[in-house]
Amino acid sequence: MDTINDIFGKKLKALRTEKNVKQEELAKYLKVSKANVSKYETGKIQPSLQTIYDMSCFFNVSIDFLFDKTNVKNYEEKQYFTEGEKILIFSYRNNPSMQEAVNKILGINNISTYSIEDDLIETNTKITVPTNKK
Repeated sequence: MDTINDIFGKKLKALRTEKNVKQEELAKYLKVSKANVSKYETGKIQPSLQTIYDMSCFFNVSIDFLFDKTNVKNYEEKQYFTEGEKILIFSYRNNPSMQEAVNKILGINNISTYSIEDDLIETNTKITVPTNKK
């Protein structure tokens, strides 16, 4: 079973290889030795918290991704809604008669979209709705 150092090291090496960056280049950015980068990748030593943070910035990934806790590289890029869901939400919000029908089907009384909008604001998620205009 892999240790957390092994998991982190494999992820780091994969990111570095994917970005076509040499250990020397990464070491320079992180202000550590090439030997340390090599040891991070092989799981022999752990980077400092500052170095982990700097790695996440360099590769534009979340720290959770570095530790293989998620396959979402960057939470800002995560798609919270499919295009169909975005169209449905837009339509629901802009058509009162649709709201009444949907609420009745779902058995919802006096629903508010306030909490949904709060969540979208907190996560900085933007909803864009495609149009059929050409």
